[in-house]
Amino acid sequence: MLNKVIFAACALALSTSPLLAGHHKGPMGPPPAGIMIPLPAGAMMPAPEEGPDKLADFVLDHLDKDGDGKISKDELLDALKGGMPHHGDGDSDGDSDGDSEMSGISEGDEGLESLPHPEECGETLTSSEMGPIAEGVSCGSSDSVGNQLNRTVCNLAPYNSNAISMPEGRAADCFRIAAIKGNNITFEIVKESDGSVIFDTSMGTIAFDRLVLIGEPGDTVYRINLTGADEADASVTLEFIDHPMF
Repeated sequence: MLNKVIFAACALALSTSPLLAGHHKGPMGPPPAGIMIPLPAGAMMPAPEEGPDKLADFVLDHLDKDGDGKISKDELLDALKGGMPHHGDGDSDGDSDGDSEMSGISEGDEGLESLPHPEECGETLTSSEMGPIAEGVSCGSSDSVGNQLNRTVCNLAPYNSNAISMPEGRAADCFRIAAIKGNNITFEIVKESDGSVIFDTSMGTIAFDRLVLIGEPGDTVYRINLTGADEADASVTLEFIDHPMF
């Protein structure tokens, strides 16, 4: 999917339809219309009347770092990371955006205050989350439907880590927080094969709303790790839709 990017004429807005289109509004914030990548200082967008070819050249110039005429997965990821806020980043000038930047989430946060506590951590919960909560569920307004699934992580080993296995040709999208217990909970989602961090809570609500996990050839395992919380019994449940890619 990452090599089929549609470029919209709006300040390098990348919209990976349908996986990122039509997000439902979840407790971590409203859905974005697309993936916004900030322009470098001094860069000027071509005028609309110059046509799509000029826009495509402009986008390619800014994203194609190795000059091979193609936008690789790594180049796209670098661009996306450049547009995501990171709490405590060494290059920060100290300004912060309270809507998109956070170090941890708490059950009293706006949008999370009415959520239930997750079920008690243990083998029973782990086993129950192996199957779908519901089938034939649409991810927002996407035509692709799939399985609605939960994964819970707790501030207690070994239940502080949980896996999402993505077969080739499928994607996990429409992530939201379904249940939470505790304060200042931080978690990350890493790609198990190489340890790369796909998401962590310092990236903020916008990055969470945009989160898409993709099944690559040979299947792909992503791991949710709870990395910290104020309480020993803190826990959080992530809900998402596992559906076919177009």
